[in-house]
Amino acid sequence: MSKYRLYKHQTVINSDRYDRRQFLSLFEKSKNLQKMVEQNKDEPHYFPLLSDIYSAFYKVKLVLKEDVPAAFQMNQSILRKMMDTRDYQKYHQLNQGDSFACGLATITYSEKIEEWVETRKEENKALQDKLQVAKEKAEEAEVQADMAKQLEQDGYYENSQEAQFKAEQLQQEEEEAQKEAATIIENDLHTDPGKELESALAQQSQMAADHTKKVNQLIGGTGVADHKKVPLDEKFQLAEAVRSSVNFRDIADWAGTFRKIAKEKHKKKTHDSVERNGVTVGSDVERLLPQELAYFSKTSTKKDFLRRYAEQETMMLQQEGKENMGKGPVILCLDQSGSMTHMDTMAKGFTLAMMMVAKKEKRDFALIPFSTTAYTRTFFRGKMTSQQFKDMASDFLNGGTQYHPPFQEVEKLLKGKKEWKKADILFVTDGAPSDMKKEHDYQSVWKMRKDYSCNVMSVLIGERVSDQHVRPFSDSVVHAADFMDEEVLNKAFSI
Repeated sequence: MSKYRLYKHQTVINSDRYDRRQFLSLFEKSKNLQKMVEQNKDEPHYFPLLSDIYSAFYKVKLVLKEDVPAAFQMNQSILRKMMDTRDYQKYHQLNQGDSFACGLATITYSEKIEEWVETRKEENKALQDKLQVAKEKAEEAEVQADMAKQLEQDGYYENSQEAQFKAEQLQQEEEEAQKEAATIIENDLHTDPGKELESALAQQSQMAADHTKKVNQLIGGTGVADHKKVPLDEKFQLAEAVRSSVNFRDIADWAGTFRKIAKEKHKKKTHDSVERNGVTVGSDVERLLPQELAYFSKTSTKKDFLRRYAEQETMMLQQEGKENMGKGPVILCLDQSGSMTHMDTMAKGFTLAMMMVAKKEKRDFALIPFSTTAYTRTFFRGKMTSQQFKDMASDFLNGGTQYHPPFQEVEKLLKGKKEWKKADILFVTDGAPSDMKKEHDYQSVWKMRKDYSCNVMSVLIGERVSDQHVRPFSDSVVHAADFMDEEVLNKAFSI
């Protein structure tokens, strides 16, 4: 449980216990929010401000309190200004009820608001002085209140009352200073500094929306339900990675592009499969036709669907043997030699899209980056954690090109668990190897393919790249300028 607590009188937006618990739960999952509060631990208004900003984005019905304690009147003025902006209203309308999108907006908005308040303090000595006086009076009042309590416990009742009276006087002086500071802020919000804040918050809205989109692109999946399955703390870890790295943002954009293409290719593959193999009846859930799933989801047809399903009379795709490149695990051997540096983010976006295909088809996935060395990362049913993504996105081997290291990794994988047998291997490279020059160099790869019933498709990136070194171990070879080549997309996303 968080050491922070929120009380009703501290918030300037009307909230109940559920709202406050909701924010505390979010706060415990976001290292960014925790860091921001730690940096502002001497500002008692700051944690409630974060809570109010979150409520302003998350809640459907918003009521801004009119009468709030002096210490929170500055928060009230800032919230009112924020909620009057067009960009806030648009973001709120699109994302209300989405704890992740609203949490991300809370982070971006509060950073800019904090920056704006600090600038106002630097440029307005009167504001700085009033806030300093309020802080000093609050500290003195706390000392006097503690003294009054101790004196009462020791039996010095008259001295205790005197100390309590001083504490109340100091609290009144603190409130007056807070009110005057809030008045200065209110005036600033209606002049040029207020316009500067409005412009800055408009940029923060766009940033929050963009980062939310990029995180969802990295998560992948087929819709909202998939996104909801990802724990909130994992999403915030991905958001921090996206916020802090241009490379991560580029990878997210490429992942979004490739995943969109992969979905279209998968739809076409399913359609072609129906036309080629036809339809039969049975009860294999994974092969049920879309209209049967629709019957199950509707109340009026669900009972009839269940009856036909129990009797194995539901329509499904007819299976006629193993399709080209099969339905086994997917192994991607990805060249990370120095010459592939310029398309590193594209390659990683492509990798994430391949993982989405594996995840959708419940196939295990392995990534084997290689140069003169190689290593293996495995993903059960194509699922990836935020830490695995950050590791994958950050690593790049560099160096020369050798084929033995990745195939040694493949062999270890195949020998280690029987589940990797009949794997579909996608081998991507942009150059000739320095280690496999003669025919006998390929004997171990040939044997491995035969022993484990693997299929290998090689993709040669770049112009004038000869296939003489991949042809001996490949079932098919594709020449391409980059990963956006149509033939690469057609074949890779249909394996």
